Amino acid sequence: MAITIQDVQDLIQLLRERPEWRAEMERALLGEEFHSLPAIVRELAEAQKRTEARVEELAEAQKRTEARVEELAEAQKRTEARLEELAEAQKRTEARVVELAEAQKRTEARLETLTARVEELAEAQKRTDAQIAALVERMDKFQTTQERMEKRLGMLSGAALELRFAERAPAYLSQLALRVRVIPRHDFVARTQEAVEAGTLSEDEAASIARLDLLAKGVRRDDRAPIYFAVEISETIRSKDVTRAARRAKLLQQIYPRVLPVVAGDMISPADKEDAEELGVAIVLDGQVIEDED
Repeated sequence: MAITIQDVQDLIQLLRERPEWRAEMERALLGEEFHSLPAIVRELAEAQKRTEARVEELAEAQKRTEARVEELAEAQKRTEARLEELAEAQKRTEARVVELAEAQKRTEARLETLTARVEELAEAQKRTDAQIAALVERMDKFQTTQERMEKRLGMLSGAALELRFAERAPAYLSQLALRVRVIPRHDFVARTQEAVEAGTLSEDEAASIARLDLLAKGVRRDDRAPIYFAVEISETIRSKDVTRAARRAKLLQQIYPRVLPVVAGDMISPADKEDAEELGVAIVLDGQVIEDED
């Protein structure tokens, strides 16, 4: 039996009214694969999206790669430029090494010349040293002789000064006392030995007094009481002379009632003069008693 257009329209109307028949009709006409097409299309669409996303990622990666390549190209250019600089520097270094080698040769040549000259100078120095040694030996002998002469002259000068002071003591010390006279050395040395025997002085103290340059006696102007003068004599009065005079005068006070320390000479420094004033030591310069400035 033939199917008419009306039959087809009726079928379509029936399928619209019965959707479950339409699905059965589709499966019967198109098969199961047709029903799978939407899912496949969706999967393809998802895959396409992923592909496009991956392509975008690859495109970004490509951009980064190209940027990195550019950086590497710039770095390569800088490296090549640096290598060129190093090559030039190497050339200059090599040229400098050649110059230094030439300079070293010249230096070695000069050193050889200097070595020969130094050897000549060393020989000359040896001869000079020998001459100087001989001269020093002669000078030592001369100085030894001169020192002995100066020492003898100093002793003679000191002895002459002591003799002059002893002769003129009454005049020199007249400003300090009346009727001044020098006590002979053997007299006051004998007195010191008596003091040692009596236990008043020790042997060392007596020996110190015995080395006193001069001992004089007078009477004071105000009360006519006896006074003694322990005198240390030196051309140039120094601090040690002041100290000895003060110490020996103090020792002599164990024997004599009143002893005044005195230093006598031709000159004294301000500092030593001040020391004498502090210790109560009278000063006689060129025969004149120097009054205390205070």
